[in-house]
Amino acid sequence: MEILEKEENQKVSVVLKNEITKEYLNEFIKQQHLIRVEAHKNKEMGFDWGLEDFINLMRTLPPQNYGTRIQNRVIKNLKFQKCKASEDCGDCLDNFGDNYEIKTSIIDGINIHLNVIKIRPWVKVNYYIIAFDCRPESVFKCYFFRLSKNEMEQELLILKANPSNHTQKSNEDNKNVDLRFSIEIDNESWKRWVNKYLSNASNII
Repeated sequence: MEILEKEENQKVSVVLKNEITKEYLNEFIKQQHLIRVEAHKNKEMGFDWGLEDFINLMRTLPPQNYGTRIQNRVIKNLKFQKCKASEDCGDCLDNFGDNYEIKTSIIDGINIHLNVIKIRPWVKVNYYIIAFDCRPESVFKCYFFRLSKNEMEQELLILKANPSNHTQKSNEDNKNVDLRFSIEIDNESWKRWVNKYLSNASNII
């Protein structure tokens, strides 16, 4: 089985090498570099673009970079008040005075899961979980889920959330442990989320 997989991977590698020319690769790297230089200078790069174009632009940046940028666009477009990290009360305050934590995840041809990390159950916040379906075979779509603190706590149990960092054993003595979970797009848990938590706020961001 391993030999067959290795041979198949070698075939794919040969096809890619034939299709992706040196010129194409150099041009790709050049354009990506230009985007990242502009991103370094402009913290709101692409905020005035349509959502699909903006998300595709963000996909050229490292995940640890684009997550914050998407979050900031959401806060700005929804006209929410951004919270200071030192206050430990979520990412933003909505127009009704409720605190929210914002988590984003990009689903593509390789990653088919909504990945949510660093959920802190001890913090008194509600949640906006935003997934962007960018799979090549699909039409681009934004899924904007809204969960209360109690609903998130229930989901952490249902989805059997794990520690974001380290192992379960190494966290045994820690009272406050960041948690993470994943939901595969279109599976039963995903359908349940769509039916229960989906909001129409994606039309605004």
